[in-house]
Amino acid sequence: MKQRVRAACEVGCPFVIFASRIDDSPTMVIKTLNLEHECSRDQRNYWLNSTFFAQRYANQLRADPDWSVPGFTAAIQRDFGLEPSMQQIYRAKLKATKLNKGSFVEQFHKLHDYCEELKRANPGSTVLLKTEMDGDQRRFHRLYICLEACKTGFLQGCRPVIGMDGCFIKGPHPGQLLAAVGIDGNNGMFPLAYAVVEIENKETWEWFIRNLIADLAIENGHGYAFISDKQKGLGLALGDLLPNAEHRHCVRHFYNNFKTSHSGLTLKQIMWDAARATTIPWWQCHMERMKQESEVAWKWLHPKSAVHWSRSHFRTQYKCDILLNNLCEAFNSSILKARDKPILSMLEGIRTNLMVRMANRRVAAWKWKRHVGPRIEQIMEKNKLEAGYCIPTLSGDMKYQVTNMHGGQFAVDLAIKTCSCKRWDLCGLPCPHAISCILRRKHDPYSYVDECYKREAYLKCYNPIISPMPSMDQWLSTGPHPLLPPLFKKQTGRPRKKRAREQGDPLAATKGNKLSKWVHVKFSCSKCGQAGHNKKTCGKSTSQQVYYILTSRNYIIHLLID
Repeated sequence: MKQRVRAACEVGCPFVIFASRIDDSPTMVIKTLNLEHECSRDQRNYWLNSTFFAQRYANQLRADPDWSVPGFTAAIQRDFGLEPSMQQIYRAKLKATKLNKGSFVEQFHKLHDYCEELKRANPGSTVLLKTEMDGDQRRFHRLYICLEACKTGFLQGCRPVIGMDGCFIKGPHPGQLLAAVGIDGNNGMFPLAYAVVEIENKETWEWFIRNLIADLAIENGHGYAFISDKQKGLGLALGDLLPNAEHRHCVRHFYNNFKTSHSGLTLKQIMWDAARATTIPWWQCHMERMKQESEVAWKWLHPKSAVHWSRSHFRTQYKCDILLNNLCEAFNSSILKARDKPILSMLEGIRTNLMVRMANRRVAAWKWKRHVGPRIEQIMEKNKLEAGYCIPTLSGDMKYQVTNMHGGQFAVDLAIKTCSCKRWDLCGLPCPHAISCILRRKHDPYSYVDECYKREAYLKCYNPIISPMPSMDQWLSTGPHPLLPPLFKKQTGRPRKKRAREQGDPLAATKGNKLSKWVHVKFSCSKCGQAGHNKKTCGKSTSQQVYYILTSRNYIIHLLID
């Protein structure tokens, strides 16, 4: 240890401090001190680097992981009077994250301990960690998690309808996160299982579905319906493993494929009318309209089996008539902040999200105004308004003939809860025709709602509890170590944070939250008077071109220009 310390200003001004140790004690006495500076302040400081900032502000970044760069910069300027560079800020945030949560590689080393602790805290959960050998060491391959509370809640209170989707995992060691999501009694998402895999293809989907079949004890797929966005390999995997299950396609993604070669608002409306049709004759009528409007579009659509995309061909046993896979999109959105974190932080973020969600739903169920959820109540109130245009006529023994003022005649049987329009059969909620008959008998329409929408079924979903877990320092060390992260080749440039939007997505034509400058602008040529071009480009176009203009209500206007 030094006996004497002297510090002076390197510019040569009078500032100086000198201290020496008193004998062998650790105490030092200042013998020379001059605190006057004649030089100007130097903004450069060798010791104030990204490592120092990471250690200095690690606690603040732990409390607020999304601390903005301007806020971080302002804190450094306030505390030290310096203006750090953007690179220092980004490096400091990265180093602070590693200090708080550990590096990506270190978290893979602890992944086996996490799996064992998760099974210990939630007995009955399925946690499968698949590895592969890389020489003499193990390397991470796949991970499947199905918590016991989610499995029990789905089997006891959810309808047998499962949405499946995959999303990207961001970070130094990315992959794909596959998820299976059910539907609760309030038409909300109910996360069932999720898995981390290397890529999205038929092999990974088969591995995921096999584990899901084992967890749910599915012996015959005839009792289940699956809805997807037609991901790579998912349809083939479902066809091989569950050939008897109903496989629905998200109509929004189905239409995106349709409009690439058959655009236009008329064709769009006809295709959606065919998808929403609840009876086969109505579906055939819309298909005839499609054929008259565009035979080419009809030839594209007709070979596609309506079993996958039209309500008219759906089975009625599931009490679910959804056409979109929005529940999976909602789940992916709820875990968006966790997907760019290290593996353990991501998995804990997902588990915590599910734990809090189930606890909040248990409390919210007791605040319902009726014995059905708010979304179901909204649908019922809308159907009650439409029932005012229906005139029921008693046939006998709870059977009615209902005439609609706008046209159409329907047969309703309240005893078996069915209507010839099939809306009641498909979703389990009385249609306007049935409600008119129920009101004629002076009964409560809510008493005819299917049991899957009642509060009792809803609480069966959310009564199971996802148990909390201790921090990493309290886990038991088990299994061979270390577990290496998956191989990954770093791409050039800054990693993308925003997802690539689909073709035709209105938001794809925007910049941030602002619409294009051509919104609501109708322009025409000053030479020829035709719309869609100006005088500079007049006469230069020899072939027909299509221009897309985005309006404020997200409609796409197609302009054909010769």
